[in-house]
Amino acid sequence: MTGSRYILFTLSLIYLSLSINAYAQDTQSTLPVGTVNDTPVYFEELLKEYAKSVNKTPELQELKSFLPLFLNYKAKIAFGRDFGLYEDPSILQEYDQYVTEASYSFLVDRVVKPKLFDEFSERSDWELKVFHVLITPSDSTELSTIDIRLNKAREDIQKGIPLDEVNNRYSSVMRGRKTGGTLQWITAGTTVKAFEDVVFDLRVGEVSEIFRTQFGFHIALLIDKREKTPARLVNHVYIQRKPDSSSVEKINKAYRALADSGRNWSEVVLNYSEDPASVSREGNIGWIHYTINLPEEFLNKVMTLPAPTPYSQPIETQFGYHIFKIDSVRTFDDLDDRSDFLRGRFENVNYKFEDKDFILEQANQRYPDQTFTKKNISEATISLFPEFKEIARSYLDGLVIFKINENHIWSANKEDSIAVQDIYQTNKDLYRIEERPFYFQFYANDSSLIEQVTTYVQSGNPPSSVKSEFRGVEVSMDSSTVYANISEFDLKSQKPETFTEIIPLNDSFTAVWLVKHLERRHMTYEEAFDQIYNDYLPQKEQRFINDLRDRYNVAENYPNLEQAYKSYTFSHEN
Repeated sequence: MTGSRYILFTLSLIYLSLSINAYAQDTQSTLPVGTVNDTPVYFEELLKEYAKSVNKTPELQELKSFLPLFLNYKAKIAFGRDFGLYEDPSILQEYDQYVTEASYSFLVDRVVKPKLFDEFSERSDWELKVFHVLITPSDSTELSTIDIRLNKAREDIQKGIPLDEVNNRYSSVMRGRKTGGTLQWITAGTTVKAFEDVVFDLRVGEVSEIFRTQFGFHIALLIDKREKTPARLVNHVYIQRKPDSSSVEKINKAYRALADSGRNWSEVVLNYSEDPASVSREGNIGWIHYTINLPEEFLNKVMTLPAPTPYSQPIETQFGYHIFKIDSVRTFDDLDDRSDFLRGRFENVNYKFEDKDFILEQANQRYPDQTFTKKNISEATISLFPEFKEIARSYLDGLVIFKINENHIWSANKEDSIAVQDIYQTNKDLYRIEERPFYFQFYANDSSLIEQVTTYVQSGNPPSSVKSEFRGVEVSMDSSTVYANISEFDLKSQKPETFTEIIPLNDSFTAVWLVKHLERRHMTYEEAFDQIYNDYLPQKEQRFINDLRDRYNVAENYPNLEQAYKSYTFSHEN
């Protein structure tokens, strides 16, 4: 075959394949597999509804079984519309309540969390050094006074007044300490979101306007901003500082064991370290980074060591003396690996996902052209998200169908009562209560208490009075349980007005007083009603469904279903 003929042949095959697939798609969307009220129902709609409850590719026989159920469902929807149930005030009230609450949950999952995670991920690349002044208002503090003080603090910062002096002059005092000051390096998720939002928008050297968080009123200065220093996995040998020279001698001895004697790290940790929490982990103190809540002096000494470091020389910190071992620096294989790590951190950040005002604020930031309010949240969510519109529609349909079932199937009317009576009279022998015990069972944590109860009842006292007479004894009475359900005792062969033996049961002791054996008998009509009605319900439902199918001309088209299914499987295979 020549080159040009081969190309033409290949193009012909591609065209044929595309034509067949187009035909298959057309078959699925244009062949009705049934009708309801003279309206065609197509294969695509059937498949979509089936997929809501079954997460797998359906077999043809499964769709054949599902088709009449789906058409019956649509007939009930038509019935609900014709009889005004979609305007029923009680249904609409429940629908409005559900859709409003569901809108908040939907926005959190589909809008707020993705928005915040993207923001969190971007900010996690950076570390900020921030100074702030914080005024915590009291009941007597006027907001105008706070504004004046913070604006003066802002002016002093811009004039170059030392930051410690500004903090001491203007910040509130709590538990004897100033509430403001220079923070450790922070990154995404380190502080509350209201604070983080402000400082991440600042340029280095810029002072913020006055802003509020849950802690009070702030101004903030961005002192420095740098790329985030990767965390490192740190182990240490630790010696507590003592007044004499013994702690220095001990850390040096541990170092010589590593450097001169070649002792392995885990052995030195076990023999020398005075940090019991990390000794069992070979001195591991976890991933250390600049934004962890540890003194900055300590962090600087750890974070400036080379990585990896088999062991450092002895290092003094405010905690005592250490030899550090740096195992590795946190890195990520790819963007997905980084995203998975950040996702774990993000889930532990205390965002206010239960706060409706916060949800609305975030949704409005994400969609500035769509205004979300507490009054219009359901309408706005429905208009913006087709999938939520489908959720809301399905819920309303469900409420309507529940009402139809309640009114026309589940609730018993006069006709039903007559039918149930006829069934009862015709089949009395089917509705019996078997021979059973009438008994009292007693429980107590102490077997001697049960012994006192047996003596009390055997002396002629009513067993029903035991609970009021004996503290710590529980009593149950039954006359409907069959013998087999009291598996610990053989009551069937026991004589009336006698006690069983006392036996341990779980964490207590128990015994049974058998009052008498109740004989096998027919149920009364009232006793049998629920059982008979439950057996009768499927017949009643089928009659209602048959009436619906006649009213709305419900019909399945199985040949079209088979043809559409073949097209569907072909298009998925190719």
